[in-house]
Amino acid sequence: MATLLTQIRGKLTEQALAGAPMFDYYLNDPSTPNLIVKMGIWALPAIHPSFRILNWNGIIGVLGSYEAQCCQIHNTIAIALECVQKSSDRPVDHWAAARELTVYPHAGVDFNAYYDRSSLKFFYAVDPNTRKTVYTCESSDIVAHELGHALLDSVRPDLWSVGSLEVFAFHESFGDIIALLKALQHEELLQYMINQTGGNLEISNVVSGLAEELGTAIYRHTDPLRNALNQFIYSPPESLPDTRNPNELGREPHSFSRVFTGACYDILTAIYNAERLGAPAPVALRTARDVLARLILNALPISALSPRFYSSVAQGMLSVDRMKHGGIYTSIIGGIFSKRNIYHAPIPMPLRLSAPSRQVQKTKLEDIIVHIAEPLHNLGAAQNNSALNSAIMALKFLHEHDKIGNDNIFSVVDGELVRNRICGYEPSN
Repeated sequence: MATLLTQIRGKLTEQALAGAPMFDYYLNDPSTPNLIVKMGIWALPAIHPSFRILNWNGIIGVLGSYEAQCCQIHNTIAIALECVQKSSDRPVDHWAAARELTVYPHAGVDFNAYYDRSSLKFFYAVDPNTRKTVYTCESSDIVAHELGHALLDSVRPDLWSVGSLEVFAFHESFGDIIALLKALQHEELLQYMINQTGGNLEISNVVSGLAEELGTAIYRHTDPLRNALNQFIYSPPESLPDTRNPNELGREPHSFSRVFTGACYDILTAIYNAERLGAPAPVALRTARDVLARLILNALPISALSPRFYSSVAQGMLSVDRMKHGGIYTSIIGGIFSKRNIYHAPIPMPLRLSAPSRQVQKTKLEDIIVHIAEPLHNLGAAQNNSALNSAIMALKFLHEHDKIGNDNIFSVVDGELVRNRICGYEPSN
């Protein structure tokens, strides 16, 4: 029955230590019962802001009980905090407007959850189709999303009172990005995502879909509340209709948030694809996850507050890439933000080609290289595989999206030919 909790450190898949109390944890939410794992109570990071879960004294309960829901909330918050703290140069150690956040697992009857600067509140209601009670606190996505609001408020409290549709929407987008990053901390879910899509992350999947159970209850058909995999293009939010149709882009912040979330998911996918050229899928996805986390979290403090805040954060992410990764993902990031009409980065000067590279001028490769000059500039022989893989991916991305027009590009720009001809060295045997 109920057992007093103990704090357990370790990998998510290795917490079943002898004698340690376990509970059933929803990696996603109750709509995916195949994604339940046994887990102990997750230890909080050494540096963390304080929170308490109302009417919970550290007792483990059976699945569906109030105690189990409290365990679910605690672990989701702890794992998301761990992800944030290890990826950010400035670990969050306090909340914006409260010494301690109070978490309400059963805040009232509604299909809703929210953060209000003093608490995280999770509601519940009966799905009219299934007649099943949907508890928002049982969704890892929803708990991580609301925590994302609190974390963003801690780092950028100046955003809270700004009367800007775009800033409001970024708050929602950041919550969804935290939910996505938290989901990818679980090896089981990471591998499930790869298997579900066959390694093609441009297929909708359990990670790209957010709050599936709640979305189904609200929309009355099987759909996530929002999907990070989307094709929405930026327009100033004030120019958009006030629609709640999930298939249309509107000015309402949850709707408009999907533009920036979609761009970040595209960045995750593109970096994953680039890294896949030289690494197994799980390794590539972990790399893409960690890069995205560093980009978004470290961009927050340096992004200028403006009515066009999406553009400010995009520029911040590009700056972080240069500082953290030497700019090796700049072409991918810049290309995606340009495609989404969020930010159009200045085109860098053409790369000075070495003698072997000049052999490919007949295929107008110099016209292509102008789009990816910065990541490749001064790159030495076989010095940085990530940069080379990123360059290949950038070429493919630009070609696929009509940024470059040479139909014969892949007769030259492919694999080792890229390494040889662009970088001016012969690959080792």
